[in-house]
Amino acid sequence: MTIDYDDIQLAQEPDDAPDPSYLEQKDLGFEDRLEAFNRGDFGFVGVYARYELHNWQTGVTTTIRSAGLWGIESDSDANYFQQVFDEERQSLIDDLEAQGIEVANKPA
Repeated sequence: MTIDYDDIQLAQEPDDAPDPSYLEQKDLGFEDRLEAFNRGDFGFVGVYARYELHNWQTGVTTTIRSAGLWGIESDSDANYFQQVFDEERQSLIDDLEAQGIEVANKPA
């Protein structure tokens, strides 16, 4: 089986069980961020890579995904989200290839 590199998608969802305790550390400069978090100015999310595998014979769709990175501040820089996605996509590719699934059209 072969899938296309570009069909691996970025997924992001709220982190329902974040650990914001690092914001409470004294004298490390997190006071403003803690206030912003407590006001609800930002939350935490998880980012992972996913691929939807469609079985046209049965009509069943299975989503295969990486483990993801969780606890990311939701207002983080877009470049950081892209970096995390790139790492998660590679992790998913490694897992797929270990199962004998080829990923075509990977960048050189």
